[in-house]
Amino acid sequence: MKTIHVKAGEKTRIIRQFSNSLRQSHNFTAEPIGTKADPSGLIEVKGSNWLFPKPVVPIDLKRQNTVEKSAWDTSYSVYVTPETDTKITVTSSPVKSLWLYLIVVLVIVAFASSFFFAS
Repeated sequence: MKTIHVKAGEKTRIIRQFSNSLRQSHNFTAEPIGTKADPSGLIEVKGSNWLFPKPVVPIDLKRQNTVEKSAWDTSYSVYVTPETDTKITVTSSPVKSLWLYLIVVLVIVAFASSFFFAS
């Protein structure tokens, strides 16, 4: 769990991943500092398909936020620009369908080893 204090109007990168070809969900909370009001501001999700950048996806900042990273995002960043001073808490980002990736790897290894031992 990572906590970041972001000043009003300041664009801050809260999540950065490079060269991870696994699909993931990132969860984070936004709590305005010194007030009980709901948070407001902008989330910007930047990704790329290999070397080609994708358009930035703007999302309204809420108290509970989830952003998705696709399997093809080789460079992935999430920026937050709150309208008031805000505490951002990034929680775990579990890999979606990890079991599927493990099965694919096991099948490839088994297939490759059958050719190796058959010779």
